[in-house]
Amino acid sequence: MDNKEEMKKLNMAIRQAESAGLPIIGLCKRQIEILESAHNEFMEQAQQKGYNIDTNLDILEVEIKQFSAMKQIAQKAGLPVEKYDKRIRDARVRVLGEETVKAYFD
Repeated sequence: MDNKEEMKKLNMAIRQAESAGLPIIGLCKRQIEILESAHNEFMEQAQQKGYNIDTNLDILEVEIKQFSAMKQIAQKAGLPVEKYDKRIRDARVRVLGEETVKAYFD
């Protein structure tokens, strides 16, 4: 089963669990694992295609969207979200620099 199909099934299972008042934490953790894997694959492919991940704003935008999705899932499950905020900040610093991030995002 590919990641997209598994995510669909997990979304359905989460909706069913929520309706039944059952815990969703395990399902959400699996979704985050899939997103982590997709992020790693994305970054590897970008580098293999010759993109400079330290300067490319399009890569940064995708990264922020991926980390934000992980954060939303973690929030839904009541899991800590600080590491996703840190990863977003770290990605911004990598591309934009510390001073720019401090000035516009902190």
